[in-house]
Amino acid sequence: MSTPKRIYATARRQQGILRWLLPIFVLLAVITLLGALLTFTFWLVVLGVLAWGMVAGLSWLSWHTRRLLDRFQNVKQLRRLDPTDFEHYCAVLFKKLGYRTRVVGGAGDMGVDFFAEKDGKKYVGQCKRYRFNKKVTSPEMQKFVGTMKIYNCNHGLYVTTSSFTPDAIRIARAQGITLIDELELGRLNAKAFGTQ
Repeated sequence: MSTPKRIYATARRQQGILRWLLPIFVLLAVITLLGALLTFTFWLVVLGVLAWGMVAGLSWLSWHTRRLLDRFQNVKQLRRLDPTDFEHYCAVLFKKLGYRTRVVGGAGDMGVDFFAEKDGKKYVGQCKRYRFNKKVTSPEMQKFVGTMKIYNCNHGLYVTTSSFTPDAIRIARAQGITLIDELELGRLNAKAFGTQ
């Protein structure tokens, strides 16, 4: 599995390559199409069709890359929120995704930032607004598992603007916790709010 940092770097490289590659193929497609229309040469028609196919494929790749970078930009903006605002954002996000939510957060919350309910299942939610290079660790996940037990809840939602360590992921999978890292957060944000 690729890390968010690697995916972001790849998307930035793709964007740079597409910036000069797409106009070249558009120019090639136009020239071959004009040549085919003027000379009615079969190989120019084939070359023109292939060039236009490449233009369509590169356009799609450019659009897809832009959407991916926009999602990272959205998560970058979420990192600027204060922790309380990020907790409220997460509750609103899950509400938009069809959950009933209630923000708890603050002093005395015993590690719960929000509660959510959907399809008869009750969830405890934890939100960590971290830098991209600070991962949620195993001790943090163990503490959250304890919080789930305190509230007698079998399902958890753990949201971060970063990612999770392998040990934290193993614990979460064993305990029925849904992990939302920066990539998934960007995807859910786009789904819930219709952003690209």
